[in-house]
Amino acid sequence: MAGVKQSDFNIVQSIGSGAFLPFFQSNTNLTIGWDSFITSLGVTGVLTPIGDSLAPPVIAKNGKNYNYRTIEAGAGIKTGLSPQDGVLIQHNFKQSPTGTSLTSGMTLPQPVIASVSAGAGITITKVGDVITISLT
Repeated sequence: MAGVKQSDFNIVQSIGSGAFLPFFQSNTNLTIGWDSFITSLGVTGVLTPIGDSLAPPVIAKNGKNYNYRTIEAGAGIKTGLSPQDGVLIQHNFKQSPTGTSLTSGMTLPQPVIASVSAGAGITITKVGDVITISLT
C-alpha cells in the first residue's frame, strides 16, 4: 500500500553495499538488496577513461549528469556509424579520373601516395607544397 509510513527516515548521503530497499508490489511489502537493485537496473560499475589521458574524452561529467560528445567530420575526414553500430572514421579523399594517379588503394586501410622520380634529362624539385618538373 503506497503512502503507509514505515518508520522515521534518517537522511543519508549515499547507499552502501549490503543495504536493502523496501517497496510495494501488488499490495505486498517487499525488500530488495541494494546490490541486486543496481544489477537489475543494469548500472553496474563505473565509467572509467581508457586511452591517452591527454585526449578529449567522449563522455564528460557535468555535475550529476553525463554528457556524450558527438564525433564530427573534418577536412578530408568523414564520420558515421558502422553496420555493427561502432563509430566509423574514414578518409574522404577523391582521386581524379584524368591524368596519372598519385594514389593507389583508396579503399584499403592504408592508401599509398606515390612518389615522383626523375627520368633521364629531367629534374624534379619540391619547394614547400610546389613540385616543379624541368628538362635539364
